[in-house]
Amino acid sequence: MFKSLVYVAAVAFAAGLPTVSNAAPAARNYAGIIPQGSNMLMVFANPVAGKEAEFADWYETHMNAMAKLPGMVRIQRLQAVSRQGRPDAAFGYSVLYEYTGDANEMHQRIQAAVKDGKVASPDPRYVAKYDSMVYRAVTPGVVSK
Repeated sequence: MFKSLVYVAAVAFAAGLPTVSNAAPAARNYAGIIPQGSNMLMVFANPVAGKEAEFADWYETHMNAMAKLPGMVRIQRLQAVSRQGRPDAAFGYSVLYEYTGDANEMHQRIQAAVKDGKVASPDPRYVAKYDSMVYRAVTPGVVSK
């Protein structure tokens, strides 16, 4: 289940779809989805039924607040796509957070920003369920020719 979400998320991120970003465009020119030395926090989430618009608004605000954290490079929210003959994803949305530096330090930075009120925790009025994983780039990436 996470494999298919990770694949869909990675393809969309690599396609250069609009993201919230702290990095200059030239600094993001690389073959892989994310450069070696970067990490990817992947959050999987479902909105509360009937609160999809509020969920989208909340995430837009949240993403812009997260983008201000030191080390954060870019953020993008993705929606799962149904495919014929395949089960639907357990989570309807994924949010990708590319950042540099140590994963534990970034986690502490996020927690401090939440505590200080600079970043909001998932709002249970709009976010029904969520989970997250952190991945790091281990290869430079392969480009189709």
